[in-house]
Amino acid sequence: MTPVGRRVSRRDFLKLGGAGLAGAALVGSAACTPAGNGGGNGGEGPVTLTFSFGPDESGTMQELIDRFNQQYEGEIQVNLRTMSAATGQYFDQLRTEFQAGGGDIDVIGGDVIWPAQFAANGWILDLSQYFTEEMQAEFLEGTIQSNTYEGAIYGVPWFTDAGMLYYRADLLEEAGVEPPTTWD
Repeated sequence: MTPVGRRVSRRDFLKLGGAGLAGAALVGSAACTPAGNGGGNGGEGPVTLTFSFGPDESGTMQELIDRFNQQYEGEIQVNLRTMSAATGQYFDQLRTEFQAGGGDIDVIGGDVIWPAQFAANGWILDLSQYFTEEMQAEFLEGTIQSNTYEGAIYGVPWFTDAGMLYYRADLLEEAGVEPPTTWD
């Protein structure tokens, strides 16, 4: 597969990762530039990147982006593009833009099932030379596997949602219920 998108230098990638932005599920969407639109700066001023993510009512995402932009002022400017909260709609919107060969998104905060689908179609870049196996060893194996397609890595794990099951021992004891001691 030949990536169509703008190549990100190792230095720029590590800067993004250090600030928490490249930790998005998918990085370097090919949709950003068959025509050289997204991620570019035309050789003038800072590199401008568009980061897509679902709604964040807390304002935390914009705060992180503002801090990043301040830290790398004059070098890299990140703009947030808020996408649908419904992951199916978000995925469909990305797929439509990518199939059309357009869009302005450079970095995607996405679902764990997206990397293989996007990589298979050549819509995102292989990050193997930027996100080395040594770096990958710092993450849970499952999160790395979900970002791997045909032996190449297409995303950087950012956060992991894990369901938990809690019980109140006092209420179970009061009800005379003995909680299980194994998953079986």
